[in-house]
Amino acid sequence: MRTIIVLNLLLAATAAFAHPGHVGEVSGHTHYIAFGLITMAALIVLALLPTAVRIHRARLAKRRAR
Repeated sequence: MRTIIVLNLLLAATAAFAHPGHVGEVSGHTHYIAFGLITMAALIVLALLPTAVRIHRARLAKRRAR
């Protein structure tokens, strides 16, 4: 389900990324910019989530070892 949501947001954001020079067009469609920002944030979170989980589990293991 998460993959479908991210792909949907990514496809919705492509118009804002494809035509950044058309200020009038993009300013008239601010929802594309919003979808682009949400998509980029989602991709960053998805990319960093496994690392954050690994760090958290390592810290928990250290606490239990004490």
